[in-house]
Amino acid sequence: MASELDKLRRTACVKALDRTETSLAVLTKYHDQLVKIQGKIPFSMKDCAVTFAWKDPFEKKGAFSSSKGKIAMCSGDFEHLCVLWNCAALMSQIAASQMEDDEGAKEAVKNFNRAAGIYNYIKDNVAGVLNKETPTTDLLPTTLTTLSVYMLACAQEQIYQKASRGGMKENVLAKLCEQAYNLYKESNRHSQQISKDLVSYSSTKSKYFKARAQWHQAKAHQNDKLFGEMISRLRVAEGIVKDLSKESQKYKTFYNDVKNLREEAEKENNFIYHCVIPAPEKLEPIGVAAVAKATTYKRGDLLTPADKAVDFFEAVQPIEVNEANSTFETKKKAFVDGQIERIRDLTTTLNGVLRTMHLPEAIEETSGSGVPRSVADKALDVRVKGGIDKIKSLSNNIPDSLQRNHDLLNEAKRMLTAEQESDSSLRAQFGTRLVVSPSDQLTKSLWTDCQKYEGILQKAVEADSIVKQKIEDNARGLELLSGTDDQLNEAFPSGSVANVLSDNPVIKELKTLCQQSEALKNERDVIESEMRGATVTMNIEFCQALQEHGVINAEEMSQDKLENAFAELVSQINDSADRQESVLANLQRCSQEFSMLKKSGAAEEERQKVLTQINTAYDSFRELCSNLEEGTKFYNDLTNYLLRLQGKVSDFCFARKTEKDEFLRTQTNIASEAGNIATPSFLNQAQPPPSPAPQQQQQPAYGNPPQQGQNPGYPSYPPQGNQYQPYPNQPVYGNQPGQPNPGYQQGGYQPPYPPR
Repeated sequence: MASELDKLRRTACVKALDRTETSLAVLTKYHDQLVKIQGKIPFSMKDCAVTFAWKDPFEKKGAFSSSKGKIAMCSGDFEHLCVLWNCAALMSQIAASQMEDDEGAKEAVKNFNRAAGIYNYIKDNVAGVLNKETPTTDLLPTTLTTLSVYMLACAQEQIYQKASRGGMKENVLAKLCEQAYNLYKESNRHSQQISKDLVSYSSTKSKYFKARAQWHQAKAHQNDKLFGEMISRLRVAEGIVKDLSKESQKYKTFYNDVKNLREEAEKENNFIYHCVIPAPEKLEPIGVAAVAKATTYKRGDLLTPADKAVDFFEAVQPIEVNEANSTFETKKKAFVDGQIERIRDLTTTLNGVLRTMHLPEAIEETSGSGVPRSVADKALDVRVKGGIDKIKSLSNNIPDSLQRNHDLLNEAKRMLTAEQESDSSLRAQFGTRLVVSPSDQLTKSLWTDCQKYEGILQKAVEADSIVKQKIEDNARGLELLSGTDDQLNEAFPSGSVANVLSDNPVIKELKTLCQQSEALKNERDVIESEMRGATVTMNIEFCQALQEHGVINAEEMSQDKLENAFAELVSQINDSADRQESVLANLQRCSQEFSMLKKSGAAEEERQKVLTQINTAYDSFRELCSNLEEGTKFYNDLTNYLLRLQGKVSDFCFARKTEKDEFLRTQTNIASEAGNIATPSFLNQAQPPPSPAPQQQQQPAYGNPPQQGQNPGYPSYPPQGNQYQPYPNQPVYGNQPGQPNPGYQQGGYQPPYPPR
């Protein structure tokens, strides 16, 4: 990337460019690359020390020049302004070389206006870029103002010529010429700082357009039969053009036209109209038509069409944008997790109410001791997914995974402790002669990470106990759901009254409410899946904000983006919550009516007890599968992070040991030279390499004891900040921006680990 940028700069800024659109495309391409790397590459003596040198283009011409012929600065903004200056200059040269027709005039006006806008931008920003650096002539505010006004004067002249060829009215042509006269006159004020040629040219042009304005206004008076004003203006124009014709023969024709028209007008006025000829100073001023206007250039604007622009550093992001993206990902994760937790709380509440009322099993028709259809479907689902054997298999792996992570963390802490003890021993022995940094200063971040991971493991232990207790509490129900149909039939005593009450309106309404409850849970599964899978980024918005304003308000921008991106899903959650309130109220009413209709005895009570046990076990099975799979993945991920931490600690300890051994060798040599003492034998022995980190195995994790109906808490990994790294290529561990921790795939049921 850097070599391509350097090659492009050599072509655009070092080689001589001809006055063509192709050359301008090369220059604007380099300009656009500078715009795109603003904020990505900090050009400074501390970061990217690249010095850009630019010479004064007017210094060589012998005109007035600044005290220095060039400026060299380590500043990307300075390079940007200088390249912009060249772009504007080349635009003006291309504009001046256009054909003298309508299309040529249109292209010329566009380039002159763009150049004027660029010079205005440079004038407004050059002081802040140069700071205390003395500007060269080309970067003086007066020079830039003169160039901008001169570009507009040239554009106004092109507009006049096009209008003249198009047969525009005389009074309009006069106003166009008057504006051109004013612009050329203004550019002439400070043009001596740029070149003598520009002084002469702008002076001649201002006189010419002043005469032209009088000429066209006189012809407008002729059409209105105002011969007095006509003659007065022609006399003014004739006096100006007479002087110009002496300087250049190309104005001779115009002088003759003015003179002839003035003589004809005077002759006609003397014989026919006898109009009073006013003095020139009593003539009404000619209005102006300011058609030429500078095209505004703003910071971050590209000069190449967006579809043709290529970014060599597209993969590189400004530090501010990376930090803003990290903030956005954190807020997005918190927002999504909060909404999903809300969904699961609603579903948990709904499931609890249905279990309490023994629905829908209590209203299903059965024959004698038959198993309700919903229970049979749940049993089939449990068997297909592995049943209690799957739960036992996953839970049996958890202790080994926990122990493995404890061993990894303890080994890292042991190495850090041993290194610190060795450092303390050497400091006690050699005192101030040991100039290396103390271990307690270098290992602060490593000890902090160890403590954070230790807290995570403690929370994981608490989560393990919650999962284990849930397995024990639902063991009987899980065994029934995992067994055969015959075993399930034997567990259900006879006593169903649903057959007798099947046509009762209360039963029918309860069935409808149960169907509505299932529909709510299914909708929430879809909403959760959509929220988890939503792809929302703000990289483009952050880059634009940085270019336009120089700063990024990540908090405010992120909040607005999240509210807009998830507005529809949040609305669906709110609607689902409102409908659930209505369903629960109706369920409560119908359940009370149903209880009054039932005539249950001991068998019916036993049957309800088994139904409750089965329903609770089924809900727990789904939760446990999600919990244990997530816990397994958590422990595996934590193992990777601890292996990286152990590798960092091992590298650090090895580097410190090498440093200390070198120190001891030096002290021994000094002592040997002073007292001819033999070198200790242990320093001549080969140093063993650091012990290899344990091999990673596929195992699991989690944390936080829950309250009733809540998750016990899935611990998150410690955030990564600026950490000590003894080598330039240290491994990085923990959560990376934009890559969330493993989440759950099961929807609608709350695991013992809260959304992160």
